[in-house]
Amino acid sequence: MWPALDYGERVGRIYYRGSCQLRLDADPAASCPQLNVQPPSNGISGVAAVRDIFRHEKDVSVKETDPGIIRIRIGSVPDAVLRVTISNLVLTPEEQYNYWLAIFKIENAPEVQSAMRDLKIRIPVRTVSIGIAQPADGLPRLPGVLTNVTMDQALDLVAKTFKGIVLYGFCTPPDQYQIDFADARYIYSTN
Repeated sequence: MWPALDYGERVGRIYYRGSCQLRLDADPAASCPQLNVQPPSNGISGVAAVRDIFRHEKDVSVKETDPGIIRIRIGSVPDAVLRVTISNLVLTPEEQYNYWLAIFKIENAPEVQSAMRDLKIRIPVRTVSIGIAQPADGLPRLPGVLTNVTMDQALDLVAKTFKGIVLYGFCTPPDQYQIDFADARYIYSTN
């Protein structure tokens, strides 16, 4: 995916419906369905390259909805929680400079939590070990306040700011979703 995203010039959002797989350390988690993917053909990049990667998959749609954000939808994915509008989300300096902390803050916004209760969906419990970047000049950072944005738009901003891929996986039973972030800077190096 990283070369197809022009090595960070574009970012990705992947939405998928998976099956809930039991894990030893926590609640069941959404597992991405097995896909028949191929490397993109030579000479193409961007949305054309991403479509080419999934050329053998009938239940995958790829589109560039905002400049620089390529969305990949795998299957029929319930996304009502992503359409919830967050009225005002204040990020601490640590949340501004760290994508995982920002994602946790977005997931725990009061409007999102209320919608999750109404929709009877949850986030699986999982153990996460992360390093925390301290605020510093030159590092990517989110704005201190997000106002009147949907959860999806807030996650778009995380993907754009930190130049990676935000994944939204949904599985049943129980109805739950998980959000992951693929930081392509550490997955692929052009050196």
